[in-house]
Amino acid sequence: MFEITNQSFFEQICNFIHHDQENVHTIPISFLEQFTIEQLDNISTILANKNVDIKQCINYVKVYFMKAFSEELSQQWQLHSNDQEKLQNVQNLYHYVKSQGHIQILRSLLLHEMLQLTLKLDMVKEELF
Repeated sequence: MFEITNQSFFEQICNFIHHDQENVHTIPISFLEQFTIEQLDNISTILANKNVDIKQCINYVKVYFMKAFSEELSQQWQLHSNDQEKLQNVQNLYHYVKSQGHIQILRSLLLHEMLQLTLKLDMVKEELF
């Protein structure tokens, strides 16, 4: 990761992404992984001002999500959490993703996981259907 705060740097990156708007969904993960959450937010804001919704780019969402929720998604946390804790965690992740307007497939995957956990806990929630 690098600590670049120069706004013109981000403007240039966004100009490149905006210029290739049809391929915004193919931004390489390896490129996006180099940025901090704050830098990714900055890129998202600049692109939103150019009417480009990078939150619909699966690679952007994957990288952002993994950085923002690295602890909650860690294998260590998963191994030491009970199903009730996992359900609460997935619900939190789902509400975050939904509130941020991230791509539908991620919301669907989290919803599916919530459904699986509620069934496992024998506490079916009708609102998940």
